[in-house]
Amino acid sequence: MPLYQITAITRAGVAQPHVHQLLTKLSTFVTENNGVVAEIRNWGEQRLAYRMRAHQEFHTHGRIVQMRYVMSPTTAIELHRQMRLDNQVLRFMLMKEKNTSVASLGELEPGQLAEVARNMLTTMDDAG
Repeated sequence: MPLYQITAITRAGVAQPHVHQLLTKLSTFVTENNGVVAEIRNWGEQRLAYRMRAHQEFHTHGRIVQMRYVMSPTTAIELHRQMRLDNQVLRFMLMKEKNTSVASLGELEPGQLAEVARNMLTTMDDAG
């Protein structure tokens, strides 16, 4: 299964529990479909570079969140659909990381797979 990175801009001014609920929903979906949560970063609320229209409103601020998941391509497609339909998400980008397939690790337990994913991230961060 490849490693995917998702960067999302969610509504600003939304209480932290709502953001946590969105991240929990997405992470639960991935783990229920035999994926692994490798990393979640909340960059906080920031002013956007330009005024953005989403869900029939204009937005000048947003909360930026970055997530990394090890999941199958079919799970990534469904996650993309769920994020597109969520009213809290203004914009998002789902990318498959280069040269990160862990398909040969299919026999590992989820805990071991999570550790391998974290090691991959550390190696990638050190290299680039």
